[in-house]
Amino acid sequence: MSTLVSQSSLKPFSKASSGEDTNAIMGLYQYRGDLTTTPCYTCVSKIPEMIDKLCGKAVDAWIQLSSCYLRYEIVGFKQVPATEFLYRVCGSSQASEAELESRRDAAFNTAENGVKSGGGGNLFYTGQYVSFYVLGQCEGDLGTSDCGDCGKSAFEAAKEDCGDSVSGQVYLHQCYISYSYYFDEAHVAEYGYRIEQNRY
Repeated sequence: MSTLVSQSSLKPFSKASSGEDTNAIMGLYQYRGDLTTTPCYTCVSKIPEMIDKLCGKAVDAWIQLSSCYLRYEIVGFKQVPATEFLYRVCGSSQASEAELESRRDAAFNTAENGVKSGGGGNLFYTGQYVSFYVLGQCEGDLGTSDCGDCGKSAFEAAKEDCGDSVSGQVYLHQCYISYSYYFDEAHVAEYGYRIEQNRY
């Protein structure tokens, strides 16, 4: 983990391994594609202590924070596809506006294309469509096509599982998405400013 923490001050995604044969462990970290290396290091450096407290001596672990995540597993441990569902959170508030579904679908389609063609090759997208804010990211070494498939699966899961919820987060094995919907333009303008100020 020390290797991963040190690498986090240099680049947005990195893998490292330790040990040999059946004792080999592979780990990786990734941070949000719109962050610089300074908040990345701050975020990643918190995780090893959290793993010790929350996971103990588990042979695999995954800690996801709002700005970064780190995971590790034994090499050769059960392999799962990029689209393997991990968990989701749907907001408790719901909206019944007639245009909600069409706006959501348009926002998701824009984000789905944006994630796999993310600037700088970081497979990341964040943006606004009308009153929807959407964020998505694929794991750093995932191919463009696989990233597209993963993002599509995540957005489809959000539609199916979260329905009319005004916010949601869906985490798959190698990608995740989140979205929030706001009801009026004043709130949109206000929130847009806040996320720029507080996103770290």
